[in-house]
Amino acid sequence: MSNADQLVALGQRMFLELDQEALLCRYPLEHDDDHIWITFLGRHCRINRHDGSVWVGSRRAGFCVALTVLDLMGNPVGKPVATGSWITVQEASQAASAPRTDSVLQRGVWFFAGKAAELDEALASLGGWEVAGGEVSRQLEVVEGMPIWVQFWDGDDEFPCRMTFLWDRSIRLFLHFETMWYVMMEVIDRCRDYIVQVYGE
Repeated sequence: MSNADQLVALGQRMFLELDQEALLCRYPLEHDDDHIWITFLGRHCRINRHDGSVWVGSRRAGFCVALTVLDLMGNPVGKPVATGSWITVQEASQAASAPRTDSVLQRGVWFFAGKAAELDEALASLGGWEVAGGEVSRQLEVVEGMPIWVQFWDGDDEFPCRMTFLWDRSIRLFLHFETMWYVMMEVIDRCRDYIVQVYGE
């Protein structure tokens, strides 16, 4: 079993240990006796209440989606509520030294060099709405009440392309810091997949 599979299995076990009725009281979501439904980055997901597995349509959710959804279910506050105040990834960290977004995610970001218009279109396909802030700048909902702000500047002869993620100041009430990285990776992967599918690049 891979490390990713082990983490998902751990998340499922932790979900099954939750009082699901109390969970649904503090975080009202569509549900029945077998499933809980939640929309994640514009896709409808369901959680199996009996084994903790996360599904998107007829397929099991990938690592990033599954771990984010399961982590969100375990938050003690309930339904996310945005404050309207934005912070960087580094500001969200409680550690003395947070990893830098541009060093951890840059390999994925390089794909978008010279593709600012395509990236903007891909973010729009995720439900992102345009705001001022960068060469590409859109906000989108991770889940209802949890926005993320993606900014992108294309590179030139002197500087590489750069992508910045901003989060609502309340984010640490609802997600662990490590889970924020899974969300950012999923945004990058979804945008890359969209561009490849539409433009074949």
